[in-house]
Amino acid sequence: MDPLQGGRGLRPKATAGIRTPVPIERIGYARLVELLRDPETIVLDVRSVEEFQQGHPRGAYNIPYAHRGAFGMVPNPDFAREVTAAFPKDARLVLTCRSGGRSAQAAAILHAAGFHDLFDYAGGFAGSGEDPGWVRSGGPVATEPEPGRDYASLRARGEEEP
Repeated sequence: MDPLQGGRGLRPKATAGIRTPVPIERIGYARLVELLRDPETIVLDVRSVEEFQQGHPRGAYNIPYAHRGAFGMVPNPDFAREVTAAFPKDARLVLTCRSGGRSAQAAAILHAAGFHDLFDYAGGFAGSGEDPGWVRSGGPVATEPEPGRDYASLRARGEEEP
């Protein structure tokens, strides 16, 4: 059975109150699999470091859209700068989070920063009302990042930039 049940090409308006003011394609798992056939496609997990360490799509990079603070999530003020330091602006980025909310917001920020080949994965790691998500769709999960793909490494790369 198709995990999207015909939901290919989902748009932001269908997202539980999350709207993006830019033309970013909101995708389901089947479209994500299509995109991942191209080895140049980058999966950017925008969840917190702690969430990423508990499990993430195998091969994903991690730059948090928000950090866990004493009173909840706190926006990462350096998000756009860190992504810009880590990836060229013409990179194909598929943004993912837990269930599609943070990734939609992160995609809008990156679009404003000059990235244009952006995709927002509606299901995220855990699933949403739009898509069953990475885990339930059978996507490969890792708890250890590939070398250089964890937040500390990517952040250090950005600090090396002039």
